[in-house]
Amino acid sequence: MVLDKNATVKSKSLFQVIDCANEVNEVLPSIEERIETLRNSVLAGNLPDVPFTRACRECDYFGECLPKLPEHHVFTLYRGGKKIDDLIGQDIYSLKKLPRDFKLSEMQAVQVDAIKFGKPWKGVKLPQSLTQGVQYPMYFLDFEAAPDPIPEFENQYPYDPLPFQWSCHVLDSPGAKPRHYEFLFDKAGDPRPAFADSLLDCLGDRGTIVMYTGYEKTVIESLAAALPSRGKGLRTLIPRLWDLCDVIRKNFYHPEFRGSFSIKDVLPVLVPQLSYDSMEVGEGMAAVLAYYRLISGVLPQAQRVALRASLLEYCKLDTFAMVKVYEALQNLQFGSASSGSCSQD
Repeated sequence: MVLDKNATVKSKSLFQVIDCANEVNEVLPSIEERIETLRNSVLAGNLPDVPFTRACRECDYFGECLPKLPEHHVFTLYRGGKKIDDLIGQDIYSLKKLPRDFKLSEMQAVQVDAIKFGKPWKGVKLPQSLTQGVQYPMYFLDFEAAPDPIPEFENQYPYDPLPFQWSCHVLDSPGAKPRHYEFLFDKAGDPRPAFADSLLDCLGDRGTIVMYTGYEKTVIESLAAALPSRGKGLRTLIPRLWDLCDVIRKNFYHPEFRGSFSIKDVLPVLVPQLSYDSMEVGEGMAAVLAYYRLISGVLPQAQRVALRASLLEYCKLDTFAMVKVYEALQNLQFGSASSGSCSQD
């Protein structure tokens, strides 16, 4: 039984029933044997003797099974997929020791070159990419949304993003001091109408809207579908969206990114004075859980005030981080390098 992604609050059922009898009957004969294998492994007290694969990276015991990996190990290869398994199968764990004939994507080759040379890579098109299609004022925008599995409101489907908070830093001109605006729906009820209205009021009808990855576009499209009376206005925002993460991915790489372009991995490299480490709310899922607590109606007022402040602080840092990363990219002093090779200036 699984959630029906087309279900709404008006549906007779939120679930679909899928007949899996044939698949279950296929594995039943081996269940007792599997249980015995697991029991013996647990009682033995030793690490199970299994081959390492790329899936190990997500395991809670990754550090115990592989405690002596080199600094830039193969598990950090950008979108490595099956290539990670191939390298492990050859007993290669360091990206510095890749065979010369090992086939890499363009971005993977940039990563490996940057590691081998110990220098950041900057594509020759970076300066142009930072201004191409950009119009002031620039709105650096970030959303927080809850992926609710159970729809509560009209025009909501299972796992639809339910946006409850946004932050926006606005640059009116190059070098200007950013202005900050924010919204947080901190009570029970459907946050989407107030979220959409406040957002449209902030963003106006001109200027580039800077996002980091395509998440904000996904949320805006979902909002436009759920709120027909606001759909036209919300859809006018989409052509103005500009993805800062995509610009970085195509034009700049630093060895300390370790195969990731997440803002939380890029920020400490380009803007080391900023950090999420000491924050009460420091990542997206923590923000969602904090939101649920905030609207639960059971927290004492003092805790509500503190939690609300923590949510606002976290989302504000997200957009301020985007501003500072953008400025840092404009001020890079690493010299130029052609695509696929590393700068050695």
